Amino acid sequence: EVHNLGTPIPAERLPLIYPYTVELSARDPRYIAALRAFYAQSSALIVERLVRGVDVAVLCEGDPLFYGSYLHLHAILQREHRCVVIPGITSFAGCAARAGLPLVSTDSVFSVLPGTLPEAELEQRLRAPDAVVIIKLGRNFPKVRGVLERVGRCVWLVPANGSSSTIERSG
Repeated sequence: EVHNLGTPIPAERLPLIYPYTVELSARDPRYIAALRAFYAQSSALIVERLVRGVDVAVLCEGDPLFYGSYLHLHAILQREHRCVVIPGITSFAGCAARAGLPLVSTDSVFSVLPGTLPEAELEQRLRAPDAVVIIKLGRNFPKVRGVLERVGRCVWLVPANGSSSTIERSG
């Protein structure tokens, strides 16, 4: 229930149900087509409300414009509508804070790699001496851990799931 200074305001919840999460690779043409259709349909549902003068808030976890699903909606909606983005805390920043580990300092280089990268590319990038965070582990964890072991970077491995949320697990 939404409130304005203690007064309930009628609100509609519009769930946006993604067609895939981990079933297909992000490079699979079926995934690309399904997500393109999903974002077109979802943005149309939101625009229907906007043209009626209804304010819309899209809630998401983490930072909406950092590997977030909202960034695709934003790219469509901002063409014709005023969009205000409230930055959030990325999963890796929440994880580092919870673990009490600094991510990077002074003039060090910091990289963020998606665990969905092909294994050879992931290995090449992990051979650089930079500080690195790997996100989007999920079903890619065994592959990523194997690469980390091969390049000798398992020493600083701090796996976490649901960082800064009620489902947080680490270790």
